Amino acid sequence: MFLRFAILTVPLFLATGYTGGQGAARAEDADLRMEFVSIPPGEFVRGLDTGAYREKPAHRVRISRSFELGKYEVTQAQWESVMGQNPSHFRAADRPVERVSWTDAQAFIRRLNERQGSYAYRLPTEAEWEYASRAGGAEADDDAKALDAAAWCGNNALGQTHAVGTKKPNAWGLHDMQGNVWEWVQDWFGSYPAGEVTDPRGPASGEGRVFHGGSWAHGYPSLCRTGYRNQAAPDKSYFVVGFRLARTPRAPVAGKVDRPSAHELKFVNIPAGRFAMGREDGDGREYPVREVRITRPFELGKYEVTQAQWRAVMGADPAAFKGAGRPVEQVSWDDVQRFIQKLNERNDGYRYRLPSEAEWEYACRAGSTGDFAGDLDAMAWYHNNSGGETHPSASRRRMHGGFTTCTGTCSSGWRTGTALPGRPRG
Repeated sequence: MFLRFAILTVPLFLATGYTGGQGAARAEDADLRMEFVSIPPGEFVRGLDTGAYREKPAHRVRISRSFELGKYEVTQAQWESVMGQNPSHFRAADRPVERVSWTDAQAFIRRLNERQGSYAYRLPTEAEWEYASRAGGAEADDDAKALDAAAWCGNNALGQTHAVGTKKPNAWGLHDMQGNVWEWVQDWFGSYPAGEVTDPRGPASGEGRVFHGGSWAHGYPSLCRTGYRNQAAPDKSYFVVGFRLARTPRAPVAGKVDRPSAHELKFVNIPAGRFAMGREDGDGREYPVREVRITRPFELGKYEVTQAQWRAVMGADPAAFKGAGRPVEQVSWDDVQRFIQKLNERNDGYRYRLPSEAEWEYACRAGSTGDFAGDLDAMAWYHNNSGGETHPSASRRRMHGGFTTCTGTCSSGWRTGTALPGRPRG
């Protein structure tokens, strides 16, 4: 029988209402009094063929799914109600929070999501932010007169931030999309693609995270343009940068959810069989393709080992993203061996170990071929949908073999299982 581990892990989005002639759909967070606007699917042209290199080239972007975006920038009162302190330079409860880094924004989002409400919060992607800012039209006007009506930007700001929502909203009912404070988005900064893209999420890594919208400090209208891009290291904070939330409804769960308890370890029987391991067109780590035979059945943990299970055996929880039902992480291979040793000292009739690499991949494939054993978004928490954190085990759809989160949550290159080979079968 196998146990599965998350060895290393790493890593908001609120949106509601479209007002462009269809009526505003609004929602409100009862505790934080956060209002959201529903943004419909659609398309727009992003970037320029002339101008700054960071905006080239012009390309069509398709937003395939509706989402909700905060009607206002997150205020200092909202930040303080969640985080217990206020880092802002310009103090006032109804002004946007600033001097918060991208990493700080992620911490705020994690705490919101731990409330287990009806929505999952995150930062919008860069494409979602710009699409919502344009509100169905061309790039927002950078004319000084129009900007004065819609934004606290430069001379009219008098050298400071202002209460959110005190300027004219855009066509979809969103306030301060230009000016007041720049707004962090989810993406790493990188070059734009040359062709048409759907729901882009930026590069997988980088040195700086993107922010948009301009701020009170910028007297040049061009810096408050919808399409103007800026970036900074994710751990840096400035009194000109804040953020706005996005959100999506959490998927309803029908009936009882099969979640691992603090002590109970559940396993799945894996039959003997064979599969093709590796690929001919991969890098040196996966080359070449070869047939692998698994000659004996074994059992593999149905879930990754949770923090509650680790704590029950080891007495401590080293994980960065705390949650009893979340996978344990920040544990080394040697730490896992000590966990297994303590399990085996219980003499419960089974012998526990990590699975071999071949056993793990065979079980993960569950009889399938190709890179992914099904719909990755439905089965896995990974870079594009995780919101920068782990999630409870069994919160994604099962794979063909009955496993949950066999891909995702933690990078598959850093995960193994904890296996209990030689478990007696009835």
